[in-house]
Amino acid sequence: MADQQTASALHPVSRGGLYGAIDATGKLVLEPRFQSLSKFTEGRAAFEQDGRWGLIDEHGEVICPPRYDEIRVFSEGYAQAATEESYGFIDRSGELVVPCRFHEANAFSHGLAAVRENMLSRIGFIDSTDTFRIQPQFALADSFSEGLASVLYQDSNGRLGKHGYIRSDGTQAIPDRFSLAYSFFEGLAAVAEDEQGEMIGFIAPTGNYVLSSQFRGADVRFREGLAAIWQEDTGFGYLNRSGQIAIPYQYYFADHFACGLAKVAIKRKRETWYGYINREGEFAIEPRLDWASSFEGGLAAVSLGGKSGYMNLKGDLVWTDS
Repeated sequence: MADQQTASALHPVSRGGLYGAIDATGKLVLEPRFQSLSKFTEGRAAFEQDGRWGLIDEHGEVICPPRYDEIRVFSEGYAQAATEESYGFIDRSGELVVPCRFHEANAFSHGLAAVRENMLSRIGFIDSTDTFRIQPQFALADSFSEGLASVLYQDSNGRLGKHGYIRSDGTQAIPDRFSLAYSFFEGLAAVAEDEQGEMIGFIAPTGNYVLSSQFRGADVRFREGLAAIWQEDTGFGYLNRSGQIAIPYQYYFADHFACGLAKVAIKRKRETWYGYINREGEFAIEPRLDWASSFEGGLAAVSLGGKSGYMNLKGDLVWTDS
């Protein structure tokens, strides 16, 4: 089950074994004082103290003392929280609004969250009052994205069927005919119909193919008009919405675009190096990094020369952990 979230302009950092946060310029705005700190979403971050988790706001004020075993990111005002290996949902004050009674729980999206009550049960969708709006009936389910959710059907005997898409009222929007079906991004969803799920095409919300099944998936989602795809022997490249190869196959790895740049990797003397390209396929940040993440809020977490930190869109290190 996939999660969605809205990021903050603050980024967690560590110094001296404790965690604080910086802004997008690399300025330290929260002094390191937490044993661990999650990313900020919707103005909140989870912090750890002696194995328990609570919440702080972007000023570092404790909103909820540490009392949960786990707190995930916020989406639509709620975050998954766990006690004794069961998940529920808390609001931005840290109060439980849905009891911790689920084996699995997705983030809220379109007012609904996909949940599984126990290991053997099927997945349904609840609202924030803990009421099932779509009854448990699916073997797998993603969060709603652009009004539709990918689901895997299962018959009364437990046999797995095919993937299809449902609307937020539980009605079927696209029939279950896919061996794989991913969430919609920028109006398109990656799907496969072959038994192995290897050949990817892209459909519209009507279920009609916009790009036929001829691609091997990588990130399998369009971001900023491009999607990373893979071809045997030549590596990764990028596809545009017209089905043209906009950036030729050439990379050892390729990720989605964010903030105008995409993380890619090349092989050099048996070593993997990461850098960032622009939409023309030119290196905006040369492949010199030991490790890198996608950009978020103007910064990307990177590792260079054995040191971890954050890099801005110009390729400048604005923070290194020490």
